[in-house]
Amino acid sequence: NRFGFNCRVWPPILGPKYDGKYLHKVLEDKLGETRLHQTLTNVVIPTFDMKKFQPIIFTKSEIANSPHLDAKMSDICYGTAAAPTYFPPYYFENDDGKGNQHEFNLIDGGVVAVNPALIAVSTVTKSVDPSVASIKPLDVKQVLLLSLGTGTTADFAGTYTAKEADNWGLVSWLFHNNSNPLIEMSSEASVIMNDYYIATIYRALGAETNYLRIEVRQSRSKTT
Repeated sequence: NRFGFNCRVWPPILGPKYDGKYLHKVLEDKLGETRLHQTLTNVVIPTFDMKKFQPIIFTKSEIANSPHLDAKMSDICYGTAAAPTYFPPYYFENDDGKGNQHEFNLIDGGVVAVNPALIAVSTVTKSVDPSVASIKPLDVKQVLLLSLGTGTTADFAGTYTAKEADNWGLVSWLFHNNSNPLIEMSSEASVIMNDYYIATIYRALGAETNYLRIEVRQSRSKTT
């Protein structure tokens, strides 16, 4: 074009990569009217409410204290998947059972915790569920934790250097050679540090064999 812009570069900057309609349809088809209290096991689903500017953790154990969290699973799952730059934020309302409507303005749970394992441990140790109520906050010897990653790309190692990024501005940090350096670095650092914290806690309390983290490294070409 006459301004010299690469049109394929600008859409992710000017708007989300996907409109999310198909994802929402699939979630509605699969989950229907199922609500949080109807899950077959306890779940912990982190999201971030951009209006309240705070994390919202959807877990069955909190419904008694916060009945407005008992939303449809299709809404919760879309909210926790609404990754900035990929999907638009997700708005929905839910009744608390007393006629009061509560609104949610959610984005990806990865903003709160790319690796939510620590949130899961925290939820278990403060739960009133009879099956785990005997577990005290520091009694992780009773908690077997298997943390499964969704895959991480080994391609990024060695991709960026201080010399290369010396003159980067806001746009380059957010979008450079079809990647998002700042987001990728922040996400990967969060995952690694979360694993480090959990491993340190378990080791310090003599329960290192109770924690296992499995992460598959794959090439970036297979994930894009």
